[in-house]
Amino acid sequence: MGEMIPTQVVLPLVSVNDKGKFSRFIGTGFFVGDESLFVTAAHNVEAEGMQFGVIYVENLERIFPASVRYVDKLSDVAILEVDGYRPEKRLALSSGDDIYLNLPVYSLEYGTTVTRGRDVRFSPASRIGNVIRSFSKLELLGRELVDALEISFPALRGASGAPVLTNDGFMVIGMLVGNMSYHLLPVQIETATDENGQVIEEVKYMLPVAIATHVNSIRQAIDIVLGNKKAS
Repeated sequence: MGEMIPTQVVLPLVSVNDKGKFSRFIGTGFFVGDESLFVTAAHNVEAEGMQFGVIYVENLERIFPASVRYVDKLSDVAILEVDGYRPEKRLALSSGDDIYLNLPVYSLEYGTTVTRGRDVRFSPASRIGNVIRSFSKLELLGRELVDALEISFPALRGASGAPVLTNDGFMVIGMLVGNMSYHLLPVQIETATDENGQVIEEVKYMLPVAIATHVNSIRQAIDIVLGNKKAS
């Protein structure tokens, strides 16, 4: 097998019309494991009656249909099966035991995609940061989430469903599902002082921090789809 090419594994999730044509960009997702299973955030696929597909960004004329196999709203994980496309290599799940405070991580996502009417320009991007802390349970955007990680970069619109990976490889430790709106990360501080060096004005530029569902929740969802354990 050849070298891992991220844009072959992490793809845009889109909605399609009855003819299988592009309707709108929804978010990000990724292939993992040995099956043709595509992982994304559950809230990306919660609209009733919507049909889905994934797009390989090096061939935008082809949309591969994707059917929802499993949804867990509590962990915000959805598993889809993609018809007609399997990347040569896929991401692997971390054991979950190697996640610790300040662990260097990065994400691959399509949050910088630009949509102008029917013209969509998919723009893959990466974010680099670290794990700030973990939660066993929290409230996020009006919904309850279990086993979550707080990450030191923001999740842009369209990044939901993107994998969070360890810096030393393509090991998934989580998946972006939203931002912490009440906790902001200072990214730049500008200070004005007088001639005596006293601070007379200080301006802080703040960014939200991302929330990722834990890899354990992703593994549990995949096990249920593959029949390795029963749904609770």
